[in-house]
Amino acid sequence: MKVLGIVCSPRRRGNTEIMVKEALAGAEEAGAEVELVTVWCSQRDVAQMVEECIEAPESMRYDIFYVLSTNKWSYRDLDHARSVVGFEPQDNAEDYRPKL
Repeated sequence: MKVLGIVCSPRRRGNTEIMVKEALAGAEEAGAEVELVTVWCSQRDVAQMVEECIEAPESMRYDIFYVLSTNKWSYRDLDHARSVVGFEPQDNAEDYRPKL
């Protein structure tokens, strides 16, 4: 059996990551193959979104956007950010994730 732990918290080494790692350690002790992945956003993609929002038309006074780099395990839909301000991730988490 393989157990996949997915961390989606923006806080590296935060409580979510600690708890998922503990759960994976227990699964591994029980004989499972384990893997940990995180949903990630690069600094470049964050900066791009800030710039897109600053340059947005003045008529757009308020909105909420999810911003992530391309992530194999992402569960967030970026279509709203794409259609409203033209956000398109430049980085891919898989290029930065350590190979297991």
